[in-house]
Amino acid sequence: MRLAVISDIHGNLAALEAVLADIKARGVDRTVNLGDCVTSPLWPKETFEALEALSLPTVRGNHDRWIEEFPDDKLSSAGLFARNALTAEQRLALHSLPSQIRLDDGILACHGTPDNDTTCLLEETLDDGRFVPARRDVLAMRLASEPTARVVLCGHSHRQAVVHGPHDCLVLNPGSVGCRSSQTFPLPQTWNTARRTRDMQSSRSDKGAGRPNSWPSNTIGTPHRPVPSPTTTRNGRGPYRRDMSNSCWHRSTQIEPHGRTGEHMADGISLADKLATFGDFWSPRTITTFNDCDVMVVKVKGEFTWHKHDDTDDFFLVLKGSLEIELRDRTVTLGPGELYVVPKGVEHRPVAREEVHLLLIEPTGTPNTGDKATAADRKLA
Repeated sequence: MRLAVISDIHGNLAALEAVLADIKARGVDRTVNLGDCVTSPLWPKETFEALEALSLPTVRGNHDRWIEEFPDDKLSSAGLFARNALTAEQRLALHSLPSQIRLDDGILACHGTPDNDTTCLLEETLDDGRFVPARRDVLAMRLASEPTARVVLCGHSHRQAVVHGPHDCLVLNPGSVGCRSSQTFPLPQTWNTARRTRDMQSSRSDKGAGRPNSWPSNTIGTPHRPVPSPTTTRNGRGPYRRDMSNSCWHRSTQIEPHGRTGEHMADGISLADKLATFGDFWSPRTITTFNDCDVMVVKVKGEFTWHKHDDTDDFFLVLKGSLEIELRDRTVTLGPGELYVVPKGVEHRPVAREEVHLLLIEPTGTPNTGDKATAADRKLA
C-alpha cells in the first residue's frame, strides 16, 4: 500500500489543490489528513468544502478544536475569520473529528502527540528558549502510551521529519501543506524550511515487515502559484500574510526524502532490492533524491528514442550489463561500474542489446524523453 500523508492545510486551498494533484499523479492508494484544516485568513470555507468532498481519514487538530471551543476574544484574527466563514454545522464537524486514527499495519495518526494536540511530538523548547529536535528520552516519554505502534504520523510543528523512534517505530511529520513553520532551529543542522507545500508519501514493502524500513518514505515539496486572497491582509496575521499568500515555488515537484540535511534516512537503500520490485523497461523508479535531483534505477532493453535535454545534462551509471549511448558522431559503450554524462543539448540514444540496469540522476521533473508529452510517468520504488 502506498500512503500519502498531509497536514496543517490552514485554509490554503491553492496549496491543497497542488498537493492533491501531485498525490493523484503518484498513484497513491490512500491519503490521510492530520488536521488543522481551515484556520487562516485565506479560504477556510472553500477548503472545508473541498476536504468534505474527499472524505479523507482526518485527525482533529488543535485549531479544528479551538474554532468551536474558544470564545471570540481568545481566537486569533485568522481564527475568528475562519469561525465566521464556516457554518455552525461545519465547525461542529471539525470539532467532532477523532483525536487519533488507527490505520492498518500498526499505523497511528495524530496531530501533535498521541495524547495532546498542542504539543509537538518531534520538537521541544529548552529552558533557554531554543526550539530544537526532541531528545530521545523526551520522544520516548511522549510515545510511552503507544508501545505497539509501528508507524506514528504527526503534524502540528509544520516541520518535515522522519525519525527512527522508540520500540522500533518510525515517526513521520509531513510538514505543512498551507503554511511553513515560523520557528527556526538555532543549530548547524537546520531542518529544511524551504517555502513549498508539503506532503509525505510512504509505501509498504512486505520484505522486512515489522521493521521501520519496511515503510520507506519520501517527504515531498509541491510548487504552486501564489494566489493572494483579498482577505489576507484584512483578516490575517503577519506570518500568515508572508508565508501563505506569497511563499510559493514556481518549480517542478521536489521529492525530498529523509536524507535531506538534518533529516536522516532510517536505513541504507539496496539498489538490487529496488530493481527487484518492477520488471518493465525504460520506466525509471525514483528511490531517493539528492540536491533537488531524483536518484533513479531503471531496467532497459532495446533502443530508446533519440532525444536531448535542453536544460540539464544526462547522467548514466551502469549497474549490470552493457549500454551503448549513441551520439550523432560516435557511440560510447559502458560496462558495469562505468558512467557517462551527456551534456545538455546533445542528442543521444541509449541502446541495450540485452537487459541492462542503470542508476540515473536527473533534476526532479525532467522528462526522460526530453518531451513531457511522451515521457514516462514518474514512479517511486
